Amino acid sequence: MVFTELKETFIKFQNLLSTASGSVLITSHQQADPDAIGAMIGVATLISLLKKDVNCLLVLDDVSMISQKIISYLEISILSINSVKFSDVSLIILVDSNNLEICPVAAKVLEERRDVSFVVIDHHEYSHEMATIADVYMISRSAGSTSEIIGTLLWHLQVEIDEKTALALICGILYDSGFLTRASAHLFRVIGYLCEVSPQVYSTSRNLLNLQMELSEKIARIKAAQRMRRRMLGDLILIFTHVSSHEASAARAILSLGADLVVVVASRKDETRVSIRASSYFMDKTGINLARDLLPWLLKRLEGNGGGHSKAAGLNLAAGISLNLIMERILEFLESKLNVGEEISDGED
Repeated sequence: MVFTELKETFIKFQNLLSTASGSVLITSHQQADPDAIGAMIGVATLISLLKKDVNCLLVLDDVSMISQKIISYLEISILSINSVKFSDVSLIILVDSNNLEICPVAAKVLEERRDVSFVVIDHHEYSHEMATIADVYMISRSAGSTSEIIGTLLWHLQVEIDEKTALALICGILYDSGFLTRASAHLFRVIGYLCEVSPQVYSTSRNLLNLQMELSEKIARIKAAQRMRRRMLGDLILIFTHVSSHEASAARAILSLGADLVVVVASRKDETRVSIRASSYFMDKTGINLARDLLPWLLKRLEGNGGGHSKAAGLNLAAGISLNLIMERILEFLESKLNVGEEISDGED
C-alpha cells in the first residue's frame, strides 16, 4: 500500500535526481524529532545509492533533545544554515513537514535560490501549497512516519544499507509509531528488512529513545494536570490547560490519563505555543481530523502557523494569546460540529 502510493512520485524523484549536481541539501522542521532525523539520514543513504556524484548536506535550524542524543551516538554531521553556501545547492529535499513556515532552512534557500529544485517527502496531511511549489511531492497517507517511507523505498530497492542508516530509520519509526503500538503489517516487514543489518540494531534503537525526563518536564506535566479545565462532549472528555514549557509532553501525559482531546497552551515571551492531542476514540466518534479540520479553522482566526497529524497537532501563535481565547475558539469549532457540554470544575465528578 505504501509503495503503491509512492511509485509514481518515486520515478519522478529519480529522474530529477539524475539531473542534480554539486550539493543536495536535506532538511526538516524546527525542533527536528527522531522521525525527521531518521528520514534525513535515510534520504542521504538513498541518494548515495542512486546518484554517487553529489554531496549530501544535512542542515537544520535546531533539534529536539532526544534527536541530539541520536545524532551524537551516530556521529552524524548536522550543519547550521549559516555554514552552507547556497550557490552550490542544486536540489533541496524537505522531509517530515507539510508546512514551509516551520521549516526555516527550506524557506530561506527557496527564497534566495529561485532556480533550485525542490522535493518534499512526507506522511502528514496533503498540503495544496506544498503540491504547488514542489517539483516532486512524495506523500503517503498510510505510512505512520517519514522514516517508514524511506525504509520502504530502500526495502523495495533491496539494497544493503549501513548500521547507522538502519538505526536512524528504526528510531524514527519507533518514535512516530508509539514503539509500534500503531504499527501495520507492512511496517513490520520494513522493520524486518532494517533489522537484517545487525542483530543489535533494534535493541540499540530502543535504548537511544530512552531519555531520562528532566525535572522541568516532570513539573510541567504536574502543573498541567493541576490546572486542568474540563468539558464533556457526550462521553468524550475535553481537557484545556496551560504551562510555561514542555506543552507537547504535558499533552501526551494527560491523554494517557484518559482524556479524549487535550489542548495545552504555553505562553512565551515571543510566541504562544499550543499542543493538541486526540484519542482514537475521539476521532472515530467525531470524524474530526486535527490537521485537516481543526488547524485550518483556527489559523483563519488566530495569527500564526501550525501543522500535524490526524490525532496530534501543534500551533505557533503570536505572543499574548490566552488559554481562554484558544479554548473559546476550539469550543466554537466543536459546537459548530457537535454539542459541547458545560465546563466542569476539578472538584466535580
